[in-house]
Amino acid sequence: TGESAATAEVSDTPSATADREPDAPTNIQAVAGNQQVTVNWTAPTDTGITGGDGTIGVISKYTVYWGVAGVGTDSVDQADVDVSAGTTYTITGLTNGTAVYFIVTASNDTGESAASVEESATPSDTSVAVVSVEIDGGAAANVVMGNTLQLHATISPNDATDKRITWKSSDTNIATVDGNGLVTPVNANNNFVRITATSTDGAKSASIDVTVKEANRVPGKPTNISAVPGSQQVTVSWTAPTDTGITGNNGTSGVINKYTVYWGDTASVDTNSDKSADVNVNDGTTYTITGLANGTAVYFIVTATNATGESEATNVQSLTPAVSPDADREPGAPTGITANPGNQQVTVSWTAPADTGIINSDGTTGVINKYTVYWGASG
Repeated sequence: TGESAATAEVSDTPSATADREPDAPTNIQAVAGNQQVTVNWTAPTDTGITGGDGTIGVISKYTVYWGVAGVGTDSVDQADVDVSAGTTYTITGLTNGTAVYFIVTASNDTGESAASVEESATPSDTSVAVVSVEIDGGAAANVVMGNTLQLHATISPNDATDKRITWKSSDTNIATVDGNGLVTPVNANNNFVRITATSTDGAKSASIDVTVKEANRVPGKPTNISAVPGSQQVTVSWTAPTDTGITGNNGTSGVINKYTVYWGDTASVDTNSDKSADVNVNDGTTYTITGLANGTAVYFIVTATNATGESEATNVQSLTPAVSPDADREPGAPTGITANPGNQQVTVSWTAPADTGIINSDGTTGVINKYTVYWGASG
């Protein structure tokens, strides 16, 4: 007894693994919505074999099948999902309250996988409608030129499904509003524009009237500058500016609270001069610069100030102080009158007046050119 004789020798070459489809997708889940269901899944780990040479397959697409009863890959309702779109698909056009059943397959170049486990979901309208829209800040607001106004809208209820708002201006030539409720003024003069916030579904809205105010500005400069010279002084006068400016950051017309007179000995005098005086508006529109040198020109400017700031200065004016000539006048009366009686006569004597008067309308001291004696038998 012992080992048998060997069989006849044969040979063969191992073949590559046969092509096969991928496994079915897993973890099928769904989120029901209003007339729709969003299906999600996980890609299969085994993507199959393709190419006839054992190459690992690549998923080329997924297919979602659905229906109102048990569903298979022969279902009329189906949709291919490109892998670039991910592993989700939303089935739309469904009937709220009616369950929808669905399966998912994966395909490679070899073919389509077996179907996933069947799942179901029931679409329903779970959205919460907007009940009201309110704009924070009340029914009216102001915005100053050069600034912006941020508006905020409050949606009720707080759990409304779609809380998006559309903003609109009634006149974009006065003010514009962007998608976030930011108002930008375009034209002032106290024009107002109505800004409206409307819910996306158009069912609810609220409005606010926004008035565009002028930006703060200093007053205009004084006008009609004039001056009168005197001895060692010059009296400056002016007219108050018509434009008193804007103050208060709300378009309020300004109020002049003071004037300032600046002076110096050159035509380059400006508001940096170390010689100046503030003039209270209650003291009028005049100021006398004193302590000047007669015969030397003085240069001056005037500004007006409101709560916003100081105006531009007037044009430089100049004048030369001098002794004012006296008006023409007669001499003073003679003094020290005496009389000495004689035979049928009286000799009258007097002292010449110290003040000989003014002549020629230029301050020239007068000269006595005669005396006149008047007499009578009584006073």
